Amino acid sequence: MSEKIIAHYTGDNKDIARVALDINDYPDTCPFCHKGIEPIFRYAWLDDPRVAILFQCPKARCHQAFISMYTKNERAYMGGPDIFDYKGSAPWKPQEHVFPEEIRTLSKTFCETYNESEEAERRDLKNICGAGYRKALEFLIKDYLINVNGNNAEIIKEKPLGACIAEDIDDTNIRQCAKRAARLGNDNTHYFRKWEDKDLSDLKNLIGLTVNWIHNVCLTRKIMEDMPEGKGKGGK
Repeated sequence: MSEKIIAHYTGDNKDIARVALDINDYPDTCPFCHKGIEPIFRYAWLDDPRVAILFQCPKARCHQAFISMYTKNERAYMGGPDIFDYKGSAPWKPQEHVFPEEIRTLSKTFCETYNESEEAERRDLKNICGAGYRKALEFLIKDYLINVNGNNAEIIKEKPLGACIAEDIDDTNIRQCAKRAARLGNDNTHYFRKWEDKDLSDLKNLIGLTVNWIHNVCLTRKIMEDMPEGKGKGGK
């Protein structure tokens, strides 16, 4: 079902003219807050065969304005009715995966790289997002190890990820999950895949488990520092 709009364009005498157009649909998601919406129409400009429409998000916590692009449907060139098809909206704010504060403090680059990879996945760029998740994992592991043992920072930075996991991680849960995540991550960077029955969701699950175990270690260490052994004995 099409929608009627009024678009402006440059007329024959260079004056601004108006014309009624049909578009195939309004965008149903705000590119800023990513909520389902019925956008508010504000303005449209026709530069045949394209139409740029200014919409506004109706959500009280957003209200951002964005531009949606439409192009004339091919049927119009074959004698069919003029209708313009939706192609996308801009600007687009990536939807962030919010990690715990301790993880954000530990490795800002991990969080940024993971979110960029997830945005690539949402845009169906499946050939590059797996490599991005693998890169994110490396920053997480190395930043964790540097935080635990800063004296070996330069060695850890240059060391292969697999060796860091196998030789430097003492916690069994972190080591086992990170090892498997690295193997699947490598599958997304190499020509030959070893794990044909595993996909991106498996890689993300393993990274998520690794994050959870590292988060537990960070929280435990924080509690131990805040409540040192021997202090407050007898409940006093």
